[in-house]
Amino acid sequence: GDLLAQPLHVVKRCLKIAHMFEHQGAGFGLQPPHALGISSALVVMAISSIGVVIPTPGAVGTYHFFFGQSLHVLFEIPMAAAMACATVVHAVATLTYLSAGGPAFFLQRARHSRKVSNESPPGK
Repeated sequence: GDLLAQPLHVVKRCLKIAHMFEHQGAGFGLQPPHALGISSALVVMAISSIGVVIPTPGAVGTYHFFFGQSLHVLFEIPMAAAMACATVVHAVATLTYLSAGGPAFFLQRARHSRKVSNESPPGK
């Protein structure tokens, strides 16, 4: 399971970015000739991952910079639209992690509390 988790996460993230490029791109001014597909999403994701590995709190700033610059330099997307897209993609990813991770955290915490209370020595 753990060996597949990271590659599956990368594929899922790439598909989300590709979906945004293809179906919501008009909101960012990504209309022909700027209509981008899955290969563009892979390129942007690979380049923006450099910004994630640079040690900054929450990858804020560096991720957006690399994401925006890759859209602007490689695909000639206007800088304002590129940075807006970077911010929205980051927000969508963060909200996804919070909406899945928050309930999972509380469920795991409740299970752990029950396990600890069941393991308490008699008389306590």
